[in-house]
Amino acid sequence: MAFLIPDKIEEIYFGGKKIRIRKKIIPNELRATKYVARWCREGDPMKPCALLNDKSGTPRAITVHNTGAIKAAAGTTMGEQYSRATYNGNMGGTIVSFYVSGYDDIWQLLETAPGKAEQGWHATDLDTRTFANKGGTYRMVGGNVDTISIECIGPGEEAEDATARLCAYLCKQHGLNPLVDVYPHKFFYPVKNCPAYILPHWDKFIAKVETYYAIEKGERAELYRVGTAWEKGKCIGQRGAFSYLENAKKFCRHGEKVFDSEGKVVFERPPLTLKNILKELNEPWRMNTRE
Repeated sequence: MAFLIPDKIEEIYFGGKKIRIRKKIIPNELRATKYVARWCREGDPMKPCALLNDKSGTPRAITVHNTGAIKAAAGTTMGEQYSRATYNGNMGGTIVSFYVSGYDDIWQLLETAPGKAEQGWHATDLDTRTFANKGGTYRMVGGNVDTISIECIGPGEEAEDATARLCAYLCKQHGLNPLVDVYPHKFFYPVKNCPAYILPHWDKFIAKVETYYAIEKGERAELYRVGTAWEKGKCIGQRGAFSYLENAKKFCRHGEKVFDSEGKVVFERPPLTLKNILKELNEPWRMNTRE
């Protein structure tokens, strides 16, 4: 099969940088020409052909995956090559909304527009739901049936940054909270260490998503950093930076502090003790979420 040609290219300036989305939505009429997976046999549709969130087309969350980097053929990209393999039925039945390898190499295979967002096959959770993150927009969430899926290709810095910007864009588009409505694949299928390259610093990745989200909303007047100390104008042991104090508090671990842009401590979580845990359970801010 020749290289895929996108039906539409959408350029988005988000978080102060342009990303380019190449849309090649899998049509409902596309049928498997061979056995792809037990849920996609020869003659079956190449995708679920169903809308997210009880057919409302409104996503409850976003799921992030990692797949390995590959050597792209001359004249094409990793994103196109993975997308073409999906069209050809060579991805073992995996169907994701996006493949991302860089700012200029984002391929979209499933519709994600408000009210039209489609289900994929990506989360290994069949059609089940589980309790969502505390403070999430929804109480229950299922990977395949409720979430837009993003496959970040490889461990590259640009691919991960482009994925963070895309997550932030989708959160804004669908009214999701970037701090709690973005999930790793591992959340829905604990035995799989995915996204393998991002999981070791998942907290920092989510902090980046939240920052890009806040930049786009014009809410960067203050930045709250989470770390262990403040020295010489820098946050020591910084794990995240947030535009909302409530989000920084939720992110803060025992023994860490939240600093404002001038290094002033605005919140501190004491060391882990039973007394401190019981005290925290009664603090009303921990149950609140940002609108």
